[in-house]
Amino acid sequence: MAEEAPGSSSTEAPAAADQEAEPRPAADDVLAQSTSLVPAQPDESQRKRVAEASVQAAEAQARVAEADARTAEAKVKLADIENKRAETASTQAEDDRKMRKALADKVFKAVVWQVIIADVVFVTYAIADGVQAGTMNAWLGATVVQVIAVALVIARSLFPSK
Repeated sequence: MAEEAPGSSSTEAPAAADQEAEPRPAADDVLAQSTSLVPAQPDESQRKRVAEASVQAAEAQARVAEADARTAEAKVKLADIENKRAETASTQAEDDRKMRKALADKVFKAVVWQVIIADVVFVTYAIADGVQAGTMNAWLGATVVQVIAVALVIARSLFPSK
């Protein structure tokens, strides 16, 4: 056995020398080989995450578009309400103008009739009893003051200051 030991070591030495003689793979080859083990295509879970992110982004864009649409609808409704309010104010102003004109016409007729009646009573009183100058002045002055007062009250109530 002792003989075999030296022989075996000599046969083993050339085998070890053969192993050392084989060229070692270069660093680039190792890197290429290790990256070839990693798939170039994303795995299924990564695809799902990307798809979910895309769906979430699309949903967010849809929510933003929906909010913009609701904002636009609200602006349109507000504009409609403002238009209706303006139309109502215009209609009310027109109705008020018509009512004031009718009332002013009636008051004017009433004042005219009052002056006519006052004059008839004054003339009748003057013919019957003979009127003194002071009474005539007081009577006509009171009639003028009454007409002016009625006209002022009606004018202020018809056209109030805003």
